[in-house]
Amino acid sequence: MIEGGLEPSPKSDKITLLRRAYFDLIGLPPNPDEVNVFLADKSDEAFAKVVENLLRDRRYGERWGRHWLDVARYGDSKGAIFGETREYPYAYTYRDYVIRSFNRDKPFDQFLIEQLAADQLGRKANDPSLAALGFITVNRRSNGGGEVEQWADRVDTLGRGMLGLTIACARCHDHKYDPIPTADFYSLLGVFASCEEPKELPVIGRPKPGSYQDKEFIKFKAEEDKKLKDYKDKNHVRLLKQYREQVGDFLMVLADGRGEKDNALRVLAGRRKLSPYIALRYRDYLAEHPNDPVFGAWQAFVALAESGFAQEAKKLVLAIAGNNLPGVQLNPLVVGAFKGKSPASLKEVANIYQQVFSSIDKQWQQALKKDAKSKLLADASREQVRQLLYSSDAPGVLPAGDFKQLERKVYLELLKLNANYTLRLAMHPGSPRRAMVVRDKKELYDPHIFIRGNDKRPGDAVPRQFLKIIEGDERKPFSKGAGRLELAQAIASEDNPLTARVMVNRIWNYHFGQGLVNTPSDFGLRCEEPLQVDLLNWLAREFMAKGWSIKHMHRLIMNSATYQQ
Repeated sequence: MIEGGLEPSPKSDKITLLRRAYFDLIGLPPNPDEVNVFLADKSDEAFAKVVENLLRDRRYGERWGRHWLDVARYGDSKGAIFGETREYPYAYTYRDYVIRSFNRDKPFDQFLIEQLAADQLGRKANDPSLAALGFITVNRRSNGGGEVEQWADRVDTLGRGMLGLTIACARCHDHKYDPIPTADFYSLLGVFASCEEPKELPVIGRPKPGSYQDKEFIKFKAEEDKKLKDYKDKNHVRLLKQYREQVGDFLMVLADGRGEKDNALRVLAGRRKLSPYIALRYRDYLAEHPNDPVFGAWQAFVALAESGFAQEAKKLVLAIAGNNLPGVQLNPLVVGAFKGKSPASLKEVANIYQQVFSSIDKQWQQALKKDAKSKLLADASREQVRQLLYSSDAPGVLPAGDFKQLERKVYLELLKLNANYTLRLAMHPGSPRRAMVVRDKKELYDPHIFIRGNDKRPGDAVPRQFLKIIEGDERKPFSKGAGRLELAQAIASEDNPLTARVMVNRIWNYHFGQGLVNTPSDFGLRCEEPLQVDLLNWLAREFMAKGWSIKHMHRLIMNSATYQQ
């Protein structure tokens, strides 16, 4: 009889106990042979043997790894994000890391540290434990909230998952119930804001070089690379040709948008179905070359007043014909193009310019086909015009890698192709495994309190440091990079028994269906005080004393009379 006059419930029959153990540890029922073996074993250690066998079963890691993946808000996809694939191609490497860790009974303190700072533990560049950083990266993404929402989500996951604290409640104001000030929330947010995800993820495993899978992957990747390159090259060539045929149109956008700011000029170009980006490049080129030999005449025409334009243009044409514009030595082809002309508007001037450029472009294309480039290149006048169509810094040339400036339809298709490319490579049987890591930024983020949680209203600066409620008044700001390793060590420290309490409560909860603390992710003042707080504290001490071994906790709980009722 225990305190209060209550009697324990009777011990479960062997079949019930066996099924309970199987479902708890591997999530599946025993098969008939396993049932018969257990029933035939009359020894006192029969059930303990079952527990040991199940803890060695690879399915144990899958069952209990799943519990942690739920805490870590793991998902194979991030949702619908514009311009990105929905899937995380390498999310599985974090999942597999968690499963391996449970199967190998990795000490829980080490498990936590690796998930926050595996890259800072002095291991090899391709160490499989780098996959642990998926705890940070494999998270939900916001299409509209941007980086701040992502940082806040990481603080929230760390708080509720590892510490059982609702730290995110202090985002807009001091926590209403727990002693967590807003400053502490932004101290931790500063840690994650000081990290970035590299474009090139580290390889942590690959097929044996020269193996069938390796050869097939190399061949497959070459084919996929060619598809992507061909699409880019085809559209790049097509767009450059289109821009060469629109020189006059871009000049008219600049004329009609004189004095307008960038956005207004972009809108004007877009309405005329022209590239806003190229329009701004023409604007900048003309501003930087006021006495350009080719465009000098255009600059002079633009300076004429609208009233009486035709009359003044006649005088200007005469000056151009004699190459007598002040400060400008005009290109002879431009001079020749305006001889005998009487443009009545800037539109007609733009058309004349287009004729000049189109003529040179046609000659160049014909020279390429006939392999007769040298003759055209030797003509200084024609080469000067050609350079404005083809040179890498010409206003109408789209930089080869700048695909964001492609027309929307092509850009969206390219985003889709890029996403599929990454996914297809990752799913190939011979694909190298990659870890979804983070790294510290070169320039660390200096956190500020966001007034009322609004990142557009920065308030007082705060250091990156751990929670005062745990470390006390003697805490010091993190001094090593973003502070991830120091944060991880503070969380997984025996001086911070809250971490151990939270984990043993989760283990108890998964075994009994209810934790000693009824709210496993909230140990704050608003949660119900545990009736058996001494048991919770004893389990936490035992957990740390036995090397933070989760399997030890299974043995302790499952071999107890309480579990076997």
